[in-house]
Amino acid sequence: MDVRAFLEKFVEGYLFHDLSSLAQVRVAGPYGNCNYSMLLVELAGIELLGALTAPGESLGKEAAHFTHGWREILYADRPGEATYSEPVYKLARHGLAHTFTAKPLINVTKSGDGHLSRDLAGNLVLDVLALEQDLKAAYHLRVLPSLDDEGIRRRLQARLDKLVEHASLQARPYQGLVAVRHVESTPATAFGDYTDCSSTTYQPLTTFPLLEPRKR
Repeated sequence: MDVRAFLEKFVEGYLFHDLSSLAQVRVAGPYGNCNYSMLLVELAGIELLGALTAPGESLGKEAAHFTHGWREILYADRPGEATYSEPVYKLARHGLAHTFTAKPLINVTKSGDGHLSRDLAGNLVLDVLALEQDLKAAYHLRVLPSLDDEGIRRRLQARLDKLVEHASLQARPYQGLVAVRHVESTPATAFGDYTDCSSTTYQPLTTFPLLEPRKR
């Protein structure tokens, strides 16, 4: 998949449009404002941009991708904010990804103010509206214009090809265990898609081989 087409679909399309939709959610009361959901999307986006833009062609670890995305893309010109990459990754990203709860010392807000400051209890404030703006601004400032440099574009393409290869290898063992979905109007891509269900036909999972029960 061409790297520009990938960015247009998965970053400018899915990632940024989902963030814009989540940002509009406003409900009365303490629950349902999608603070955690929005932060999860943002942190995944930072890791993705870090994976694509990290030096070299070989893939590194997810933590290294996130650190590069946070320090060198998101806050390259703000060294104070850049220093928070590790606590954000380990306390916010890990907590939300694994248990949907931020770990201690993290306060997730949705006001547009106080991002990466300390609240009265001494917690690090992550404001999802401010982070959304920082992420979009950094993408348009540091990632998208870099495609005009042929050397950088080739390197980003090589890294994307590695990501596609890695994802394909991870998916291969499950090819016969997962229901095959045929989307009439959308060709298959190297990565998963979400679509309007009205354009999708499904085959029942029971028509495909199932996992054998583990013998005790």
